[in-house]
Amino acid sequence: MTGERVGAIIGGGFGTAFVLINAGELPPPWPPLTWLLGLGMAAASLRLIIVGQSSRTGARPPRSALHVYAISVIAEVLAIPAGAIALRAVDSAELTMTWVTFVVGVHFLPFAHAFGRQHFLVLGWLLIALAVGGSGMAVTVGVGWARVAAVIAGFVLLGFSMFADRGPTGTRHWVVNN
Repeated sequence: MTGERVGAIIGGGFGTAFVLINAGELPPPWPPLTWLLGLGMAAASLRLIIVGQSSRTGARPPRSALHVYAISVIAEVLAIPAGAIALRAVDSAELTMTWVTFVVGVHFLPFAHAFGRQHFLVLGWLLIALAVGGSGMAVTVGVGWARVAAVIAGFVLLGFSMFADRGPTGTRHWVVNN
């Protein structure tokens, strides 16, 4: 299995989790509709990943790219709980999901250069913008906006798992090959 497919499975899994965890906080009738759409996108993504072709040959990425990946994931795993603890300490636990979205977005930014995949920049900046916007809305309008931003972030992750790098016979080319 190529790295693109593994990445798409991971992104789709986390996108599905974002939707399923956060949609329950939406006002009726949105939770079941959102869950169904999220699960439908997850199933479609998995099908596209399994039957799709990658534009890459399956060659292993350079060791330096794997180091960037490992460092990014370790930093993410450390930053998420540290930020959640800090938010609880300042009575802002409702912003935890936007913090998670922010950290996930930031962790994609170094991938663009390391793996030669510019769609990681787009994905990372979209998630960061959702986190900042959701936090701003939560603070100024109402805490529910943090969950809305997290649900949208889940759909963004699912969309990228479905449509980033489909391969030579498909139409999913959000990728710049270097």
